[in-house]
Amino acid sequence: MFKVTHVKKSTNPREEERWIEPHAQDTCGKIDFLNIELDVVDDRVKRQEKERKRDEEIAAAKEVQNKRYAAHWVQLNFLFESENIFPPCPASSDGSNQMGDENNKSQKKSESDEQ
Repeated sequence: MFKVTHVKKSTNPREEERWIEPHAQDTCGKIDFLNIELDVVDDRVKRQEKERKRDEEIAAAKEVQNKRYAAHWVQLNFLFESENIFPPCPASSDGSNQMGDENNKSQKKSESDEQ
């Protein structure tokens, strides 16, 4: 990568570590800076890729949910239109149907009146 003269360091153990030629130190500093920048860019690209995959997964889940909702809607409309069948009402505390309470009471009264 570099010539041998560019990477020689002082061999005297008493001296601080220093570069004999400043060009090698500048080049090494630039390489370190570029490696840091490359890591930052790589992290940003990975984060964007994760966000894109997450958005795709959310879109796919919404699509599945919308298809399921559409299928239920078609079934419900068919039931309403075919025989005028309504879904059952929740039972009241006394066990009778809430929707049909008034009709059932009037029918029971009319039946008891006839007898």
